[in-house]
Amino acid sequence: MTMPITLIMASNILPNSKGLAFGLTTLALFVGAVPSLIGLWTSATFNVLVVMVGIIASAIIFYIGAILYDRLEEKK
Repeated sequence: MTMPITLIMASNILPNSKGLAFGLTTLALFVGAVPSLIGLWTSATFNVLVVMVGIIASAIIFYIGAILYDRLEEKK
């Protein structure tokens, strides 16, 4: 759900580089998928607590980014 919002925020920050904004968000998705693609997430290390902490950390980081983006837009 946050990917479209992140893409719009990136494209607004980089108005003359829409392709770069799309590429950066795609790269972020790829980097996030790498651990599962190369087998770092096995059944021994995969547990609910790790997933919950990751989701909460991701939500906090996204919230901070949205606040900073809003401040940047207000200055324009």
